[in-house]
Amino acid sequence: MPPPTEPTATDDAPAALDVEYPKALRTRTGIKLEVRPIEPEDAAGLRDGYAALSDESKRARFHTAAHELSDAQLRYLTEIDHDTHEALVAEAETKAGDHGVAVARYVRLDDEPEVAEVAITVADDFQDQGVGSAVFDELSQLAYRRGVRWFRGWVLPSNRRAVDFFTSRGAASRYREGLIVVELPLPFPEPFRPHRWLPPQTRLYRWVRKLATRDHLEAPVPPGPPDWTMVRLTSEEAADVARALEAHGDRFDDLAARFRHVSEIDQPEDSEDG
Repeated sequence: MPPPTEPTATDDAPAALDVEYPKALRTRTGIKLEVRPIEPEDAAGLRDGYAALSDESKRARFHTAAHELSDAQLRYLTEIDHDTHEALVAEAETKAGDHGVAVARYVRLDDEPEVAEVAITVADDFQDQGVGSAVFDELSQLAYRRGVRWFRGWVLPSNRRAVDFFTSRGAASRYREGLIVVELPLPFPEPFRPHRWLPPQTRLYRWVRKLATRDHLEAPVPPGPPDWTMVRLTSEEAADVARALEAHGDRFDDLAARFRHVSEIDQPEDSEDG
């Protein structure tokens, strides 16, 4: 979604954030991210990050390979209300220190408040490592909590990576005005990826992953569940897992119910679930 040439300021006070940030995430390749909402102070970093993108990445995101972002574009992209317009910045540790490596953004439509246009930018050195997926998933949950039920994106036909990214999550696509329009329902029917919540190398992680990636719904599920004392989850994390499982049909009802039960228990910090 190309940004407008002029910012759309609002006189309303920013909406209260409904999730505590910064938030730590881990990608499927093990990259540790710290995610937080963008702020006006990020304008300089955003300018530098854009300048460092390849021309291909610039065109994929902004539909142009302009040398730099204008001051008006920077204001539009950073001075937001965190409700109708939200953007999450992902920072990762690099050799030069912590740097922003991705931005995921949605902007709700005035005439369709349950629809938001969405876009993702990932630094070239961090592409194809799960960074975009992790930040996009976080943005999707935040948008859903705020009443967004559809994401819409405008993609260049040459950007097959973006088209595949959205359609793999269940998005419908169509041509319009020389672009591909993708429309994705929230919560999206993507394959469940338990690594977002569960510690790897545990029996529960492997069991849920095996269950969630079976090719046929009628196939028997693995025996289990395994020993639940092997992992630690907060109530919020357990609720996130339950929601993800519940979005994937009846075969996950029993497991989702167990996570839901854990999420409703007042747990002391660092206590074990199970």
